[in-house]
Amino acid sequence: MRERLQGAGAPELPREGAPTPEGPAGGTPLPEGFPARSLLLANGYATLEAVREATDEALLGVKGIGPKLLAEIRDALRQQG
Repeated sequence: MRERLQGAGAPELPREGAPTPEGPAGGTPLPEGFPARSLLLANGYATLEAVREATDEALLGVKGIGPKLLAEIRDALRQQG
């Protein structure tokens, strides 16, 4: 079915077991005051786990997140534990 959907011009389906921006079900929601929280939420990064698992390249691909803000995000993740 995957081949049929992709052949019809549908967006590529994620591979089985591939990480997604949403992170694991029941993850820890991004706390109020988390750096770039609104940008992250708008791009599907709703949990601390999803942000933690995202590569630097993926986060830098979010419009509005540059190297300085990325460093703030990574620092906030370290403080969260």
